Amino acid sequence: MISLVHSHIFVRDINTLFECAEDLTINIQLDSTFRVNLYFANSVVNISKIYACRDTFSGRVLLKVPIELASQMKVGETWKVSARLKPIYGLRNEAGFDAERYYFSQRVQAQAKVTDVLERVAPANLRGRWFERVYQQTMDLQSQPVVLALLFGDRSLINKQQWHNFRQTGLAHLIAISGLHIGLAAMLGWWIGHILRIFCPALICLPIFSAIILASLYAWLAGFSLPTQRALLMCILFSCTWLLGIRLTRWRILWLTLALVLGLSPMSAVSSSLWLSVGAVMVILLALEPSVNKDIDPSLTSNDGLITKRWRIWFKVQLYLSLGLAPISAWILGGIAWLSIAFNAVAVPLVSLYVVPLLLLGILFNTVSEPIGLFMLSLANQGLMLLQNLLTLFESYSLLWLQTSHLQIMLLALLFCVVCLSRWFRVIAVLSLCCVLAMTALTGKQPDWRIDVLDVGHGLAILIQSGDKIVLYDTGAAWDEGSIAQSVIEPIILARGAQLEGVFVSHWDNDHQGGMEYVLQRFLPPYLFTSQKVTPQSNTQSNPCVRGQFWWWQGLSFQVVWPPKTVKRAYNPHSCVVRVTDGQHSALLTGDIDAVAEYHLAHQMIKSDIVIVPHHGSQTSSTSSFVQNVDADVAIASLAKNGRWLLPSPKVVQRYEKLGTQWLDTGEAGQITVHFLNGKTKVTTLRGTQNDAWYRQILRNRVE
Repeated sequence: MISLVHSHIFVRDINTLFECAEDLTINIQLDSTFRVNLYFANSVVNISKIYACRDTFSGRVLLKVPIELASQMKVGETWKVSARLKPIYGLRNEAGFDAERYYFSQRVQAQAKVTDVLERVAPANLRGRWFERVYQQTMDLQSQPVVLALLFGDRSLINKQQWHNFRQTGLAHLIAISGLHIGLAAMLGWWIGHILRIFCPALICLPIFSAIILASLYAWLAGFSLPTQRALLMCILFSCTWLLGIRLTRWRILWLTLALVLGLSPMSAVSSSLWLSVGAVMVILLALEPSVNKDIDPSLTSNDGLITKRWRIWFKVQLYLSLGLAPISAWILGGIAWLSIAFNAVAVPLVSLYVVPLLLLGILFNTVSEPIGLFMLSLANQGLMLLQNLLTLFESYSLLWLQTSHLQIMLLALLFCVVCLSRWFRVIAVLSLCCVLAMTALTGKQPDWRIDVLDVGHGLAILIQSGDKIVLYDTGAAWDEGSIAQSVIEPIILARGAQLEGVFVSHWDNDHQGGMEYVLQRFLPPYLFTSQKVTPQSNTQSNPCVRGQFWWWQGLSFQVVWPPKTVKRAYNPHSCVVRVTDGQHSALLTGDIDAVAEYHLAHQMIKSDIVIVPHHGSQTSSTSSFVQNVDADVAIASLAKNGRWLLPSPKVVQRYEKLGTQWLDTGEAGQITVHFLNGKTKVTTLRGTQNDAWYRQILRNRVE
């Protein structure tokens, strides 16, 4: 019931936004600095007013601002801007980042592209002024991006390499303000209150109140993000039960906190960070169970013995966290940092006992004495530089982060159960794994082969899989901070536990070739096929993709039907066109060929059951004669929903459907898969099925 009420309110707010007008004048308040990409600066902002709308409104949107306009906007300020609204469209694939789920969990209702910045309505609020002050004071500190992340939850200044270093060592959790950081603030507040109580002995509750105050201050500095709200709620719940004399077990406090979080914000149930946090707390509580620590020598009762005992318990907590969070991390993030226990053993004490306390004391003293505050921030910077220098030593070791398949995730969960749980849980875990493996084996025969047209927005990436081997046709786009190859293709291949054996690059436009370098470096496929003359690769054999070429692979034949020769620079008309067949069924992969290339294909054998629509459904391609010659059962177009090119062309769709061809495109259907099994074909999509999450329709189409 609570979820229904919240979803109804969410839909009502979205409809209010779009019913006012598509082009709006709005007041927005900036909570964090912009994250700059190729053309725009992005940030999630709060809308406080819509000028064209009579209804009062308060909501959140993903704001996209031209880089030259974003530079004048500061954190905490309120600005009047003209913007064009669009629904939130994310990519929908079997693995990789899920933008729709992420923004829904953050209660972001739409995206708004700023067309003009009109005026500043209000100066920065207190948090914004504090942020700007610390930002200016720390400009000379090398670790400024991490300082701002740890103080204000603003991670936009952390560059790609720094993210990579934190991720592959399992330390990314340290720079995302969450339960650990709020707990440290509460502990620091408790000690401050304990010291102050020396002068006011009658104030028995002073340590508790000072702990709550400092934890609340830290959560406010972090913008009351969802992770900080959860941690603060748990801290307040624990403090209230202690003050009221109610003795609750740690487990009950956890369940009460979770119930309150889901009651106040049901949409956070789809947030990965919530379940990572809950999983981490559960693992810590398991490690602290008396039954877990009963094997500690009871003779350790002296001061030295107590210290040894505490170190042993701390080590057990770290071991449990590493083993317990491994399957959760692998499932949510697609991989694990297998040496995280070693890095955390160094980094957690450094950050929790040295860096965070100094940062909090530094920002508190900053309001009284700027030199003292800056001195403490500088000391914290030294600790962070020590940590970053350590990570830099290992940044070239790519094997620190291991992508995992579904089977490996189950084995990681089994390892945790066997090592960390009691005997009966171990037996249950082993039996459960055996049942899952048996059910997997009995679910039926795997397809003879399959084709997956991935949802990559405006671009193209196709997987052809037979057994556990894969050939990739085109690699999607790339940009300054990443690529489709890294965010979509790599997670899917590794989740399947498959091996990449070849790459076709149809032509050299970014939306088709952008991820090629990453794919070649990451997977080292033995073969590369392209119609452009390329420099030989060190680990990959480069082959021309020209008419007449023919290969056998895994029982499939690959026949190139276009272009007639390689060129110095392959544009759309030079796209490598490949026909893949098993003798019964076939698929035609067309790249971005135009009408002229289609005319020259008229006398080629191009009739196919499946056709990848040329040039994303543009009017420059898919002429009537080409559509008739292919005579496909299914036409699949790779495109972005409501993209800047307004594809597909309605006339192109009509040409295919007029001949009885089923039309599908990734913008509407998400990842599209064609299974070939026992002479039959089966087409499945990730969108529009009964298993599709309910919130996707809310974001994309504004319906419940």
